[in-house]
Amino acid sequence: MLHQEHPRADLRQRLPDTVRASWDRSRRYGISPSDALLLNEVTLAHQKRVRERNQRLAGYAAPELAALHRALGGAGWMLACLDEEGTIAATYGKAPSPAARLDMVLRTGVSLSELTIGTNGPGCAIAERKPVVVSGCEHYLQEAKDFICVAVPVFDPSGELVGAIDASSTNRSDGGIALGGLTLAAHAIEKRMMADLRDAIFIRMHARPDMLGTPLEALLAVSPDGCLLGLNQAARHMLALPAGAGGDLAFATLFDTPFHLAMDRLGGACNGPVQLQSAGGLLLHARIGMDAAATPPAPRAGARPAAVQDTNDMKDTRVEQQLHYGRRAYARNIPVLLTGETGTGKEVAARLLHDTGPRAGGPFIAVNCSAIPASLIESEFFGYVEGAFTGGRSGGAPGKMEQAHGGTLFLDEIGDMPVELQGRLLRVLQERSITRLGGGKPVAIDIAVVCATHRDLPRLVADGAFREDLLYRINGFQVRLPALRERDDFAALAQRVLRDACAAIDVLRISGPAMAALQAYAWPGNIRQLQHVLRVAALYAEETGRIEPAHLPPEVTAGGQCPGAPGGEPVAALTHFKQNESAFIRGALHDTGGNISATAQRIGISRHTLYRKMRQYGIARPGGE
Repeated sequence: MLHQEHPRADLRQRLPDTVRASWDRSRRYGISPSDALLLNEVTLAHQKRVRERNQRLAGYAAPELAALHRALGGAGWMLACLDEEGTIAATYGKAPSPAARLDMVLRTGVSLSELTIGTNGPGCAIAERKPVVVSGCEHYLQEAKDFICVAVPVFDPSGELVGAIDASSTNRSDGGIALGGLTLAAHAIEKRMMADLRDAIFIRMHARPDMLGTPLEALLAVSPDGCLLGLNQAARHMLALPAGAGGDLAFATLFDTPFHLAMDRLGGACNGPVQLQSAGGLLLHARIGMDAAATPPAPRAGARPAAVQDTNDMKDTRVEQQLHYGRRAYARNIPVLLTGETGTGKEVAARLLHDTGPRAGGPFIAVNCSAIPASLIESEFFGYVEGAFTGGRSGGAPGKMEQAHGGTLFLDEIGDMPVELQGRLLRVLQERSITRLGGGKPVAIDIAVVCATHRDLPRLVADGAFREDLLYRINGFQVRLPALRERDDFAALAQRVLRDACAAIDVLRISGPAMAALQAYAWPGNIRQLQHVLRVAALYAEETGRIEPAHLPPEVTAGGQCPGAPGGEPVAALTHFKQNESAFIRGALHDTGGNISATAQRIGISRHTLYRKMRQYGIARPGGE
């Protein structure tokens, strides 16, 4: 085949090496610079297949790209998430003007691989496995000369390339700003993938201690046996591991400290990081645990709920399955109803649906229907025009529904909404428009509605306190959040709540007996109550770095004494749990079928400590060793 020479062949020698290599590949692929390839038709069926195939990747990327798009403001950038083949899985933002053509190019299902359209940002980043900026005439196709594309590859915990994230614009914008934001977003996406690893112990590392807790820290995930489960790209570079290496490695091959000794040192570190030396001789500062501060903060339209802000806390197997279908329902504009006791994390779940869905770039407006005075509830929901009532703002004000346009309206405690307002809400959901109090023209709104309640809505309908037609309208798909006492991920959840609630206090662990006490308690206040209990317990445990039963309140320790004034000796609680520790361990071993790793994680101690306590209490492993 004859390869057509690029009309700007004189430019080739001035290109960055990465872009020049991409030009050479494009030429070998038989692409002509004059080809018109950017606006090829994409069928709806193909777009659906691409979305379904890449749902998990797009879910990881959505919160980070939505936050980055807001941070870039009005600079004219469109963002995209692409799979490993260079196919667009999701987009964020809109072109600054119809003439920009970005909306027509950046569409779900469009391939931006080098093989398809030649040199471009995401295609080159995937081929080279590194960040790339391609600007103007650096694109191989002449029809792309008005674009600037900035792209960063994304890798999973095993080191496999899973895709790329891209920022494109027709403005002659500074690509460096977008590149920095995309790089941090890629780190955060990798961290989200790491956080989903099951039964993992996380170790954070960096050559500089002040870099711990930043997006640039290295993150390592190991099993309770010391086998490597995964690591981010920063850790791969620091440990000099080639792409794809790591699946069959153990902690002992990466560091000069035996795994059990390293865990003892890391677990007992209360006042600062521990030094570890890699097998290659690099001195690293390390801490144990996943640090939320390492994820770039995402600006939000509303504040995060105070209790358990990390969306990765939804790891109960039943909740995961329900939320999987809840996300699908939300993405298809099916109303979602969240039910469960007070404090089970309904707003966290609603936020998760929003952040991982197609409206992630829009506002998230939360309204507690039980907290608004009856005299103000209509103006809060629908807004008002100027002069509607004395004391109103000049020019009027939009209501919560108007503020949620383009995003999600979360109606918490929907069961407490006055019946007279339920009728107006039903009309809004049917007509998709609102009229402010005091008159004015109807305002069209585009919102997704997620509702939540701890009440029995069918019973309220039977009692005449809730409209049956509204119940059918909001209950398209129901997600029931279990009470804390029913969850199968209690130990892991408690550690995450401790991390989030006590960020200012360097308490890293909950002891086995304390964890057993926490698991035995009924938790009528659910996650919110757990957060308050751990925050207070952390104050008492600050010196030792580990929460013990003596630090827990009496109601949790079944009558034990809670520490009071300095010098108080909480003997009753400690004695109570020493007497019952053996029974807790025996029960956990029985429940896990004698699986040591699962038992240790369940009660919140290391395998080494579990073996020691089994010897101490003369406990035989079910089924023998």
